[in-house]
Amino acid sequence: EPKMPEPKMPEPKMPEPKMPEIPQPASVKAPVPPSVRARAPPSVRELASPSVKAQPPAKVQQPVEESDDDLDCEKTLSADAPIVRLGNAAPGTANSMRPADFGHGDLDEGMAADEGLESKRWALSGGEDGSMRLWSLEDHSCWEVLEGHSGAVRALVADWDEMLALSGATDGCRLWDLRSGTCKRTFDGVGGGCTALAAQGLRIGEALGGCGDGSLRLWDLATGESKSSVSGAHPTGVWALDVDWKRRRAASGGDISFKLWNMEDWTCLQRVDGHPGGIMCLAVDWSQEWSQEDRLWALIGAGSLGEDPRNLRLWDLKAKKPEPLLGPKDCVAAVCAKWADSVAVTGSWDANLRFWDLEKRLATRTLKCDFGRVRSMAVDFANMKVLCGSSAGALHLLDVKSEKEERQLEGHVGAVTALVARFALQP
Repeated sequence: EPKMPEPKMPEPKMPEPKMPEIPQPASVKAPVPPSVRARAPPSVRELASPSVKAQPPAKVQQPVEESDDDLDCEKTLSADAPIVRLGNAAPGTANSMRPADFGHGDLDEGMAADEGLESKRWALSGGEDGSMRLWSLEDHSCWEVLEGHSGAVRALVADWDEMLALSGATDGCRLWDLRSGTCKRTFDGVGGGCTALAAQGLRIGEALGGCGDGSLRLWDLATGESKSSVSGAHPTGVWALDVDWKRRRAASGGDISFKLWNMEDWTCLQRVDGHPGGIMCLAVDWSQEWSQEDRLWALIGAGSLGEDPRNLRLWDLKAKKPEPLLGPKDCVAAVCAKWADSVAVTGSWDANLRFWDLEKRLATRTLKCDFGRVRSMAVDFANMKVLCGSSAGALHLLDVKSEKEERQLEGHVGAVTALVARFALQP
């Protein structure tokens, strides 16, 4: 028998093992400390909550030497003066960019949410940065930041009982609800921006605005409509206003002229010229009747650079006779008078506050301001305290009796150009 060859089974080939790919290690990122992580800006309620407190005072820097020809280089506080650093109010947190229809229902709703808010002591400041800041003068904290203007805020009026405010800026005039931080109305017809304001009853009253184009405009605040106006009141712009709403008289200044107006038909009752550099501020004693027997006084600050006896004068408007108040060595930016006591306070660009006896026409006290130029001012005559706005963006609360600075409130970028305050409740 033939032998059959034995079949050979093919040897199975095992696949060569492949080494698994080792992934390259990813770059290790250092963990971000919680203190530097981005945080969303606080809401209005968070800003208004009593639990939000100002951060502790930071170390004070050494004062910077100030040159004689440039008082804008601001000095900082001395080491014994406390500084309030505000980290709880960020720009835009007041939702002021969303104007709403003005209605009593909106204001009443805000009133219910912040009941008792009107009983506090407040200050409202406006700056070259276009923002406004609401400050509590009880704990010296910033409660709100109001944004909406695209240019510098030049004038402010506040109705503290209603918690309403009227602002004038280079882009126009706006009405604000301070409880909610919202813009309730904008006003039209403001040529060249709104540079001066006077008002009564911000809820349903009237407001007189001085404009950059030199016109005066009277608004009905309940409707927002313009009631009357006069063009060309001051060719270079209106920079100061004072109004007697009862007698319908208005005083205005801006260029070299001071003018007294009848608001019923806008006839000019009086004109006084001779204020070099333009009128920056004024205060009128409206307590006297407009008659031949009575005197009408006006305290007028002007903007002539350097020392000029015409920068501060007390005018007898009946006789058209000025009496210079000697002392300021630069522009007088702010005046505040208490006519019943014949006293006044002025703030000027020579970095000094001066206190005046108007009967004697003499300065009774001069208070040096280490922060530099006084750009805006509010005065508490009862307690002899002055709140000043500076060129560096801070507010400075000064105690006149001790001649010391009590507080510094920081927040604005650039000069604080407008300031109003309620230091105590009215009886």
